[in-house]
Amino acid sequence: MRVHVVPPPHSELLPPPAHRVLFIPELVDIIFNFLDKVTNVTNALVCEQWSQIALDVVWKEVDNLVQLFSLLKPIHEAEECEGQEFQSELPDANDWLRFEQYASRVRCLRFHWDRYNAEINCLLGYVSRTRTSLDILPNLHTLEWKYLTDDDMEHCKLFFHRQLRHLTVTADWEYRPQPDFYTDLGARASHLHTLSLLMRQYPEELQEDRIIMLLRNLPELRKIMLPEFYFTSSLIEELSRAKNMGVMEFSHGVDEGCFEPRNMETFAPVLAEGAFPSLWDLSLVAKFHDLDRFFWSNFAPVNITTLHINTYEDHCQSEVHDFLVTLSQKCQLLSKLYIQLFHNEYPLSVLVPEIQLSYETIKPLLAFPNLVTFELLHKYPL
Repeated sequence: MRVHVVPPPHSELLPPPAHRVLFIPELVDIIFNFLDKVTNVTNALVCEQWSQIALDVVWKEVDNLVQLFSLLKPIHEAEECEGQEFQSELPDANDWLRFEQYASRVRCLRFHWDRYNAEINCLLGYVSRTRTSLDILPNLHTLEWKYLTDDDMEHCKLFFHRQLRHLTVTADWEYRPQPDFYTDLGARASHLHTLSLLMRQYPEELQEDRIIMLLRNLPELRKIMLPEFYFTSSLIEELSRAKNMGVMEFSHGVDEGCFEPRNMETFAPVLAEGAFPSLWDLSLVAKFHDLDRFFWSNFAPVNITTLHINTYEDHCQSEVHDFLVTLSQKCQLLSKLYIQLFHNEYPLSVLVPEIQLSYETIKPLLAFPNLVTFELLHKYPL
Protein backbone atom coordinates (compact mmCIF):
# COMPACT_ATOMS: atom_id res chain seq x y z
CA MET A 1 0.00 0.00 0.00
CA ARG A 2 1.39 3.39 -1.01
CA VAL A 3 1.76 5.89 1.82
CA HIS A 4 1.67 9.63 1.14
CA VAL A 5 3.66 11.75 3.55
CA VAL A 6 1.96 15.07 4.14
CA PRO A 7 4.47 17.87 4.82
CA PRO A 8 3.79 20.17 7.76
CA PRO A 9 2.03 23.45 6.99
CA HIS A 10 4.21 26.13 5.37
CA SER A 11 7.23 23.83 5.23
CA GLU A 12 7.76 24.75 1.59
CA LEU A 13 8.43 28.36 2.69
CA LEU A 14 11.33 27.49 4.96
CA PRO A 15 14.88 27.36 3.60
CA PRO A 16 16.88 24.15 4.08
CA PRO A 17 18.36 23.90 7.60
CA ALA A 18 21.89 24.43 6.28
CA HIS A 19 20.84 27.75 4.69
CA ARG A 20 18.78 29.22 7.50
CA VAL A 21 21.87 30.76 9.04
CA LEU A 22 22.08 33.05 5.99
CA PHE A 23 18.73 34.56 6.93
CA ILE A 24 19.78 35.76 10.39
CA PRO A 25 19.82 39.56 9.85
CA GLU A 26 22.61 40.31 12.34
CA LEU A 27 24.90 37.66 10.86
CA VAL A 28 24.18 38.69 7.27
CA ASP A 29 24.96 42.31 8.19
CA ILE A 30 28.34 41.30 9.64
CA ILE A 31 29.19 39.30 6.52
CA PHE A 32 28.14 42.06 4.12
CA ASN A 33 30.27 44.62 5.97
CA PHE A 34 33.36 42.62 5.02
CA LEU A 35 32.46 42.67 1.31
CA ASP A 36 33.08 45.39 -1.28
CA LYS A 37 30.38 47.64 -2.70
CA VAL A 38 30.11 45.83 -6.06
CA THR A 39 29.50 42.50 -4.33
CA ASN A 40 26.85 44.00 -2.06
CA VAL A 41 25.04 45.53 -5.03
CA THR A 42 24.73 41.98 -6.35
CA ASN A 43 23.64 40.73 -2.93
CA ALA A 44 20.82 43.28 -2.94
CA LEU A 45 19.32 41.46 -5.95
CA VAL A 46 19.28 37.99 -4.37
CA CYS A 47 16.12 38.21 -2.25
CA GLU A 48 14.04 40.65 -0.24
CA GLN A 49 15.65 39.65 3.08
CA TRP A 50 19.12 40.38 1.74
CA SER A 51 18.11 43.44 -0.25
CA GLN A 52 17.44 45.76 2.69
CA ILE A 53 20.59 44.71 4.55
CA ALA A 54 22.80 45.03 1.47
CA LEU A 55 21.41 48.47 0.61
CA ASP A 56 22.11 49.65 4.17
CA VAL A 57 25.74 48.58 3.80
CA VAL A 58 26.13 50.01 0.26
CA TRP A 59 24.86 53.47 1.21
CA LYS A 60 26.13 53.63 4.79
CA GLU A 61 29.22 55.61 3.77
CA VAL A 62 29.21 57.86 0.70
CA ASP A 63 32.29 59.50 -0.81
CA ASN A 64 30.93 60.30 -4.28
CA LEU A 65 28.20 62.93 -4.52
CA VAL A 66 27.70 62.37 -8.24
CA GLN A 67 26.94 58.72 -7.62
CA LEU A 68 24.57 59.62 -4.78
CA PHE A 69 22.54 62.24 -6.66
CA SER A 70 22.37 60.17 -9.84
CA LEU A 71 19.66 58.31 -7.92
CA LEU A 72 17.50 61.38 -8.57
CA LYS A 73 18.14 61.81 -12.29
CA PRO A 74 20.89 60.78 -14.72
CA ILE A 75 23.91 63.12 -14.53
CA HIS A 76 26.32 64.14 -17.27
CA GLU A 77 29.15 66.60 -17.78
CA ALA A 78 27.79 69.81 -19.29
CA GLU A 79 29.89 72.21 -21.35
CA GLU A 80 27.91 75.35 -20.49
CA CYS A 81 28.68 75.16 -16.77
CA GLU A 82 31.92 73.20 -17.19
CA GLY A 83 30.78 70.67 -14.63
CA GLN A 84 28.26 68.02 -13.67
CA GLU A 85 24.52 68.59 -14.04
CA PHE A 86 21.30 66.62 -14.46
CA GLN A 87 21.05 65.27 -17.99
CA SER A 88 17.48 65.97 -19.13
CA GLU A 89 15.34 67.73 -16.52
CA LEU A 90 15.58 68.71 -12.90
CA PRO A 91 14.36 66.37 -10.13
CA ASP A 92 10.72 66.77 -9.13
CA ALA A 93 8.84 65.81 -5.97
CA ASN A 94 8.42 62.20 -7.10
CA ASP A 95 12.16 61.86 -7.70
CA TRP A 96 12.89 63.17 -4.23
CA LEU A 97 10.32 60.79 -2.73
CA ARG A 98 12.05 57.85 -4.40
CA PHE A 99 15.43 59.20 -3.27
CA GLU A 100 14.37 59.08 0.39
CA GLN A 101 14.64 55.28 0.57
CA TYR A 102 18.37 55.61 -0.13
CA ALA A 103 19.03 58.93 1.61
CA SER A 104 17.83 57.59 4.96
CA ARG A 105 20.54 54.90 4.84
CA VAL A 106 23.48 57.33 4.62
CA ARG A 107 25.37 57.73 7.89
CA CYS A 108 28.72 59.17 6.75
CA LEU A 109 29.43 61.58 3.87
CA ARG A 110 32.90 62.56 2.66
CA PHE A 111 33.54 65.31 0.12
CA HIS A 112 37.08 65.90 -1.17
CA TRP A 113 37.21 68.45 -3.99
CA ASP A 114 40.26 66.80 -5.59
CA ARG A 115 38.39 63.53 -6.22
CA TYR A 116 36.21 65.07 -8.94
CA ASN A 117 37.34 65.47 -12.54
CA ALA A 118 34.66 68.09 -13.21
CA GLU A 119 33.12 70.92 -11.22
CA ILE A 120 30.09 69.78 -9.21
CA ASN A 121 28.94 73.09 -7.70
CA CYS A 122 26.46 73.45 -10.55
CA LEU A 123 24.98 70.06 -9.63
CA LEU A 124 24.81 70.93 -5.94
CA GLY A 125 23.10 74.19 -6.83
CA TYR A 126 20.32 72.25 -8.55
CA VAL A 127 20.05 69.95 -5.55
CA SER A 128 19.69 72.95 -3.25
CA ARG A 129 16.95 74.54 -5.37
CA THR A 130 14.83 71.42 -5.98
CA ARG A 131 15.01 69.60 -2.65
CA THR A 132 11.73 69.07 -0.83
CA SER A 133 13.24 68.96 2.67
CA LEU A 134 16.02 70.78 4.49
CA ASP A 135 17.33 67.42 5.73
CA ILE A 136 18.58 65.82 2.51
CA LEU A 137 20.27 62.99 4.44
CA PRO A 138 18.16 62.80 7.62
CA ASN A 139 20.23 60.13 9.42
CA LEU A 140 23.66 61.51 8.54
CA HIS A 141 25.84 61.67 11.67
CA THR A 142 29.35 62.21 10.21
CA LEU A 143 30.32 64.83 7.62
CA GLU A 144 33.86 65.34 6.28
CA TRP A 145 34.26 68.28 3.90
CA LYS A 146 37.55 69.19 2.20
CA TYR A 147 37.06 72.25 0.03
CA LEU A 148 39.02 74.55 -2.25
CA THR A 149 36.71 77.43 -3.16
CA ASP A 150 34.03 79.49 -1.44
CA ASP A 151 31.37 77.72 -3.53
CA ASP A 152 32.59 74.35 -2.26
CA MET A 153 32.33 75.63 1.29
CA GLU A 154 28.87 77.10 0.78
CA HIS A 155 27.44 73.75 -0.31
CA CYS A 156 28.72 72.06 2.83
CA LYS A 157 25.78 73.68 4.61
CA LEU A 158 23.35 71.59 2.53
CA PHE A 159 24.01 68.70 4.87
CA PHE A 160 23.71 70.45 8.23
CA HIS A 161 20.87 69.14 10.39
CA ARG A 162 20.09 68.35 14.02
CA GLN A 163 21.20 64.70 13.83
CA LEU A 164 24.74 65.59 12.75
CA ARG A 165 27.26 64.59 15.42
CA HIS A 166 30.73 64.78 13.85
CA LEU A 167 31.96 67.49 11.47
CA THR A 168 35.41 67.89 9.92
CA VAL A 169 36.11 70.85 7.63
CA THR A 170 39.50 70.97 5.90
CA ALA A 171 40.83 73.74 3.66
CA ASP A 172 44.08 74.91 2.16
CA TRP A 173 45.61 77.63 4.28
CA GLU A 174 44.53 80.48 2.00
CA TYR A 175 40.84 79.66 2.31
CA ARG A 176 38.53 80.10 5.26
CA PRO A 177 34.77 79.81 5.87
CA GLN A 178 32.58 82.83 5.30
CA PRO A 179 31.18 84.47 8.47
CA ASP A 180 27.69 83.01 7.97
CA PHE A 181 29.15 79.49 8.06
CA TYR A 182 29.53 79.70 11.85
CA THR A 183 26.02 81.12 12.25
CA ASP A 184 24.39 78.41 10.13
CA LEU A 185 26.38 75.65 11.81
CA GLY A 186 25.31 76.72 15.29
CA ALA A 187 21.67 77.09 14.24
CA ARG A 188 21.24 73.91 12.19
CA ALA A 189 23.68 71.42 13.77
CA SER A 190 23.49 72.39 17.42
CA HIS A 191 23.92 68.81 18.69
CA LEU A 192 27.46 68.30 17.40
CA HIS A 193 29.74 66.13 19.53
CA THR A 194 32.96 66.56 17.52
CA LEU A 195 34.12 69.62 15.56
CA SER A 196 37.38 69.77 13.59
CA LEU A 197 38.24 72.96 11.69
CA LEU A 198 41.53 72.28 9.92
CA MET A 199 42.33 75.61 8.30
CA ARG A 200 45.96 76.63 8.64
CA GLN A 201 45.78 80.41 8.88
CA TYR A 202 47.69 83.26 10.39
CA PRO A 203 46.62 84.47 13.84
CA GLU A 204 45.50 87.84 12.49
CA GLU A 205 42.94 86.03 10.31
CA LEU A 206 41.30 84.34 13.28
CA GLN A 207 37.57 85.05 13.50
CA GLU A 208 37.70 84.72 17.27
CA ASP A 209 34.35 86.34 18.09
CA ARG A 210 32.47 84.16 15.61
CA ILE A 211 34.08 80.96 16.86
CA ILE A 212 33.26 81.88 20.46
CA MET A 213 29.63 82.52 19.49
CA LEU A 214 29.58 79.17 17.67
CA LEU A 215 30.81 77.36 20.79
CA ARG A 216 28.00 78.90 22.82
CA ASN A 217 25.52 77.38 20.35
CA LEU A 218 27.04 73.88 20.60
CA PRO A 219 26.24 72.84 24.19
CA GLU A 220 26.83 69.12 23.57
CA LEU A 221 30.30 69.51 22.05
CA ARG A 222 32.75 66.96 23.46
CA LYS A 223 35.80 67.31 21.24
CA ILE A 224 37.23 70.23 19.28
CA MET A 225 40.25 70.42 16.97
CA LEU A 226 41.50 73.79 15.72
CA PRO A 227 44.71 75.20 14.23
CA GLU A 228 47.18 75.55 17.08
CA PHE A 229 47.23 79.36 17.18
CA TYR A 230 43.43 79.51 17.50
CA PHE A 231 43.66 78.58 21.19
CA THR A 232 43.85 82.14 22.48
CA SER A 233 43.16 83.20 26.06
CA SER A 234 39.60 84.23 25.18
CA LEU A 235 38.87 80.96 23.43
CA ILE A 236 40.26 78.94 26.34
CA GLU A 237 38.03 80.90 28.71
CA GLU A 238 34.97 80.05 26.60
CA LEU A 239 35.92 76.38 26.32
CA SER A 240 36.41 76.20 30.09
CA ARG A 241 32.66 76.77 30.46
CA ALA A 242 31.70 73.90 28.13
CA LYS A 243 30.15 71.24 30.38
CA ASN A 244 30.77 68.29 28.05
CA MET A 245 34.15 69.26 26.56
CA GLY A 246 36.55 66.34 27.00
CA VAL A 247 39.19 66.85 24.29
CA MET A 248 40.84 70.05 23.05
CA GLU A 249 43.35 69.34 20.28
CA PHE A 250 45.23 71.43 17.75
CA SER A 251 46.41 70.69 14.24
CA HIS A 252 50.05 71.61 13.73
CA GLY A 253 50.93 73.23 10.39
CA VAL A 254 54.51 74.46 10.73
CA ASP A 255 55.98 71.33 9.14
CA GLU A 256 53.81 72.01 6.08
CA GLY A 257 55.26 75.45 5.59
CA CYS A 258 51.96 77.29 5.83
CA PHE A 259 53.05 80.00 8.22
CA GLU A 260 55.70 81.11 10.66
CA PRO A 261 55.19 80.57 14.41
CA ARG A 262 53.09 83.38 15.88
CA ASN A 263 52.43 82.34 19.46
CA MET A 264 54.38 85.08 21.19
CA GLU A 265 51.32 86.80 22.60
CA THR A 266 50.75 86.48 26.33
CA PHE A 267 48.70 83.46 27.31
CA ALA A 268 46.70 84.37 30.42
CA PRO A 269 43.12 83.06 30.46
CA VAL A 270 41.02 83.94 33.50
CA LEU A 271 39.14 80.88 34.74
CA ALA A 272 36.06 80.70 36.94
CA GLU A 273 34.99 78.12 39.49
CA GLY A 274 33.90 74.87 37.85
CA ALA A 275 36.13 75.33 34.80
CA PHE A 276 36.72 72.33 32.53
CA PRO A 277 34.34 69.91 34.33
CA SER A 278 34.83 67.09 31.78
CA LEU A 279 38.25 67.82 30.24
CA TRP A 280 40.81 65.00 30.09
CA ASP A 281 42.88 65.75 26.94
CA LEU A 282 44.37 69.25 26.51
CA SER A 283 46.63 70.84 23.88
CA LEU A 284 48.21 74.29 24.36
CA VAL A 285 50.67 76.60 22.60
CA ALA A 286 52.39 79.14 24.86
CA LYS A 287 55.60 80.17 26.55
CA PHE A 288 56.83 78.15 29.50
CA HIS A 289 56.37 80.90 32.07
CA ASP A 290 52.78 81.44 30.87
CA LEU A 291 52.06 77.72 31.04
CA ASP A 292 53.55 77.50 34.51
CA ARG A 293 51.36 80.35 35.72
CA PHE A 294 48.30 78.80 34.05
CA PHE A 295 48.59 75.49 35.89
CA TRP A 296 49.20 77.24 39.21
CA SER A 297 46.13 79.44 38.76
CA ASN A 298 42.83 78.79 40.50
CA PHE A 299 40.48 76.38 38.72
CA ALA A 300 43.17 75.15 36.30
CA PRO A 301 42.44 71.80 34.54
CA VAL A 302 44.57 69.72 36.90
CA ASN A 303 42.56 66.49 36.40
CA ILE A 304 43.61 65.96 32.79
CA THR A 305 45.25 62.67 31.81
CA THR A 306 46.77 63.75 28.47
CA LEU A 307 48.67 66.97 27.74
CA HIS A 308 50.22 68.25 24.49
CA ILE A 309 52.47 71.32 24.68
CA ASN A 310 53.97 73.27 21.76
CA THR A 311 56.26 76.22 22.40
CA TYR A 312 58.35 78.29 20.00
CA GLU A 313 60.45 80.39 22.35
CA ASP A 314 64.13 79.85 23.01
CA HIS A 315 64.25 78.38 26.48
CA CYS A 316 66.73 77.48 29.19
CA GLN A 317 67.06 74.33 31.26
CA SER A 318 65.51 75.87 34.34
CA GLU A 319 62.27 76.79 32.54
CA VAL A 320 61.72 73.24 31.31
CA HIS A 321 62.65 71.82 34.71
CA ASP A 322 60.35 74.17 36.62
CA PHE A 323 57.43 73.45 34.30
CA LEU A 324 57.82 69.69 34.79
CA VAL A 325 57.93 70.24 38.54
CA THR A 326 54.69 72.22 38.33
CA LEU A 327 52.97 69.47 36.35
CA SER A 328 54.18 66.78 38.74
CA GLN A 329 52.67 68.68 41.66
CA LYS A 330 49.44 69.90 40.06
CA CYS A 331 48.50 67.19 37.52
CA GLN A 332 48.73 63.98 39.50
CA LEU A 333 46.48 62.06 37.08
CA LEU A 334 48.61 62.80 34.02
CA SER A 335 49.43 59.60 32.12
CA LYS A 336 50.54 60.97 28.73
CA LEU A 337 52.74 64.03 28.23
CA TYR A 338 53.96 65.34 24.87
CA ILE A 339 56.23 68.41 24.64
CA GLN A 340 57.49 69.87 21.37
CA LEU A 341 60.11 72.58 21.68
CA PHE A 342 60.25 74.40 18.36
CA HIS A 343 62.78 77.18 17.86
CA ASN A 344 62.85 80.41 15.94
CA GLU A 345 66.21 79.49 14.46
CA TYR A 346 65.76 76.88 11.78
CA PRO A 347 67.54 74.77 10.72
CA LEU A 348 69.99 73.83 13.49
CA SER A 349 73.03 76.10 13.32
CA VAL A 350 75.20 75.52 16.38
CA LEU A 351 75.08 73.55 19.62
CA VAL A 352 74.50 75.81 22.63
CA PRO A 353 75.41 73.96 25.86
CA GLU A 354 73.63 76.51 28.06
CA ILE A 355 70.22 75.52 26.71
CA GLN A 356 70.92 71.86 26.05
CA LEU A 357 68.64 69.67 28.17
CA SER A 358 70.08 67.06 30.50
CA TYR A 359 68.81 64.21 32.62
CA GLU A 360 68.57 66.58 35.57
CA THR A 361 66.25 68.79 33.51
CA ILE A 362 63.67 66.05 33.01
CA LYS A 363 64.23 64.30 36.34
CA PRO A 364 60.90 65.64 37.73
CA LEU A 365 59.24 63.06 35.47
CA LEU A 366 60.03 60.50 38.16
CA ALA A 367 57.58 62.28 40.46
CA PHE A 368 54.56 61.66 38.20
CA PRO A 369 52.62 58.82 39.86
CA ASN A 370 50.63 57.80 36.76
CA LEU A 371 52.80 58.82 33.81
CA VAL A 372 53.25 56.02 31.26
CA THR A 373 54.04 57.97 28.06
CA PHE A 374 56.45 60.87 27.62
CA GLU A 375 57.64 62.34 24.32
CA LEU A 376 60.02 65.28 23.98
CA LEU A 377 60.88 66.88 20.65
CA HIS A 378 63.91 69.11 21.10
CA LYS A 379 66.44 70.87 18.92
CA TYR A 380 69.47 69.47 20.70
CA PRO A 381 70.40 65.98 21.91
CA LEU A 382 70.18 65.31 25.64
